Amino acid sequence: MPSLEQIYQAVKERAERDRKLYERYGKPLEVAHRGKYAAIASDGRVILGQDDIEVVEKAAKEFGSGSFAFCRLGEKDGAVGKWRLARGCQ
Repeated sequence: MPSLEQIYQAVKERAERDRKLYERYGKPLEVAHRGKYAAIASDGRVILGQDDIEVVEKAAKEFGSGSFAFCRLGEKDGAVGKWRLARGCQ
């Protein structure tokens, strides 16, 4: 079982990875797609939409559950570092 420190470190690393993905691939989309939800894969593929659950479900199917950054474009922090498992995804 991982220690709290190991869990904290893993979450911190994930948040940093997601922040970098947002900066590289999400930020350029802010002007045209402000307010939309985005799932960003590590290779730069992006799924956009108005409904957060739909975006997460599509991304989980296409990219794999938990393997993408999830954010809302143009938000103060972009919700970077916040990810979810879609309903029914494990």
